[in-house]
Amino acid sequence: IPHPFQMSIVTERITRLVIYALDIFGLCLILFTLALFAYARYWIRGKKKTVFVNGKKAKTVGFFHPYANSCGGGEKVLWAAIESLQEIAEFQPIHCVVYTGDTESKEEILEKTRKILHFDIKPSFSLEIVRLHNRDLLEAKNYPHFTMLLQSLASIRVVLDGLRQFVPDVFADTTGLAFTYPVVKMLCGCKILSYTHYPTISTDMLQRVRERRAQYNNGAFISSSTTISFMKLIYYRLFSALYGLVGRCADLVLVNGTWTYNHIVSQWRQPDKTFIVYPPCDTTEHRQLGVGTRRERVIVSVGQFRPEKDHMKQLCVLRKLLDLDERFDDVKLVLVGGCRNAEDYARVEELKKMAENLDMADHVVFEVNAPYDRLQHYLATSRVGLHTMWNEHFGISVVEYMAAGLLVLAHNTAGPKEDIVVPPYPTTDGQYVVVSEAEAKPVGFLA
Repeated sequence: IPHPFQMSIVTERITRLVIYALDIFGLCLILFTLALFAYARYWIRGKKKTVFVNGKKAKTVGFFHPYANSCGGGEKVLWAAIESLQEIAEFQPIHCVVYTGDTESKEEILEKTRKILHFDIKPSFSLEIVRLHNRDLLEAKNYPHFTMLLQSLASIRVVLDGLRQFVPDVFADTTGLAFTYPVVKMLCGCKILSYTHYPTISTDMLQRVRERRAQYNNGAFISSSTTISFMKLIYYRLFSALYGLVGRCADLVLVNGTWTYNHIVSQWRQPDKTFIVYPPCDTTEHRQLGVGTRRERVIVSVGQFRPEKDHMKQLCVLRKLLDLDERFDDVKLVLVGGCRNAEDYARVEELKKMAENLDMADHVVFEVNAPYDRLQHYLATSRVGLHTMWNEHFGISVVEYMAAGLLVLAHNTAGPKEDIVVPPYPTTDGQYVVVSEAEAKPVGFLA
């Protein structure tokens, strides 16, 4: 009597044929993938151009910055780097390429950069703008779920759009889109320079999900459910492991502060090639602000209109201040910041409606995409500089507040806590000493 689970000869042969077919299909799939990769590598490298500047072969440096015209802190790093290469180009021919999805002309982008960020890129400098036609794939609104993963995968498609137009000698990512690194490395063979402002995922984000705390990137419907929070925690851990792998493809890693350095080193595990390079904070002009100027009863907040900047909290704080005592009835809050896209402009309208609902529209001023001299005016005439972002990776505006003589109030985390609102005092030999907490004089306040 045959065993009930024993296969007949016919069934066994059919099973073997299916297995053989699957093996052949898998082998063909692998060969097809390798052939496709080889063709893509050959085709992409065929886009590499030799550029001559003043009759000499130039080194080409490509900056991947999809929102190069947003005039925020990340853009300060981008244009400061290009301005520095402009100085080096006097001795060594250099050709810069900026991969961006902005539709403005090169002249318009440089004029806005000069007007708002105060960087002067000369027309004679060899600079080329490469248009990213599919930048909208990076928009978070396209991915209501698994946003980080899908945005990261979308960045690969976006960078390929740029590389098919120009392949540089050095690929510099100044936005922190690390999933592009292995693609650029394998297809183009470029040296990869990474300047990371903020890790795509951090242990703090994992902790928030683990503790089930609601935030802009961890909705209440997730934090209120044990099952969904557990599943999201697994997803975050897997993504974190993948993020660590792609980050190791960078040849040189620059980060903007202590907080970012600690997170990147813990995930990418490349301490020997990771360095802190603070963002450009030229305070020469700021230190002259307010001298002989009457300070008004104004609280100024400088930062792009993004959800993580937490402008709504600032409006709530102002409402509480106005309710606290009638002596504060003449206090105003000025929100100075840039808008990158339609979502940011919609966020500004939402903030305006909130100010009206809180019955304090007359106490709030919005300065959207304000020129440099307008920003300087508020830094010179305001009394308090406010910054409410949780885990702000650095905080250029906080440095500018301090340099301009404003009373600083910032969130007690990350950059402001570890790098800026701290009391090191210079000695005569140029070194710094950290005194005890009892002896320290306040250079600002953290909350």
